[in-house]
Amino acid sequence: MPIGARFARYFNPVLDALRALGGSARPGEVCDWIAEHLRITAEERDQENPSGGSKFENDVAWARLYLVRSGYLDSSRRGVWSLTEQGRNAETLSDDQIAEVIRVVQALVAPDPGVSVPTDDQIEQVVIQQAEQAAPEDVSGSYREQILEILLDLPPAGFERLCQRLLRESGFQQVRPKFLQAPIKFDLA
Repeated sequence: MPIGARFARYFNPVLDALRALGGSARPGEVCDWIAEHLRITAEERDQENPSGGSKFENDVAWARLYLVRSGYLDSSRRGVWSLTEQGRNAETLSDDQIAEVIRVVQALVAPDPGVSVPTDDQIEQVVIQQAEQAAPEDVSGSYREQILEILLDLPPAGFERLCQRLLRESGFQQVRPKFLQAPIKFDLA
C-alpha cells in the first residue's frame, strides 16, 4: 500500500460497495457496507479527527474524492456516489494502480504555479452553455418522445438502476433494487 495515503485502503472497498449496491449509493450506505464487510468496529467508527468528525468516514470520503478525480466514480452534487463506466469495468485495484491513482490526483491538485486549473463549477458551467447553444430551437415534444423511447429500450435491471439513482438523487436512502434482492423468476404457465 502506498505510504502516506491512509485512506487508499478504502479504494477497493468503495468500488465493491457501489457495485454491491447497484452502481450508486449515498455516503452513509457506502460507509455502512464497508464497515460491515471489513468488520470495522464501533470503536473504530467513533474515532474522531482532531478537527472533529469520524476518521473512518473521512478516510472513505478521501478515497471517494481520489476515485472521482481518477475517473472511477462520478461526482454528484446531490450526495450520491456512483460508478462510471471505468469504475464498473475495473477489477480490484493493485497496489501499483492505487499508487498511480494517488500520483495522478496529487499532480492534479498541485499543478504548475503558472497554470490556471478550472474548478468543477467552471467546467460544469461551460458544459451547460455548450449544451444550450447546441440545442435546437424547436424541440417542443421531441425530448419527451426520446426519453420514452430510451426508457422502453432499457432492460428491467437497467430501469431499476435508473429509478434507484433518481430516488437517491432525490434524497432517499437505503434504496435497494429488487433485482439485487432475489433472483427473477418467471411464471410462464
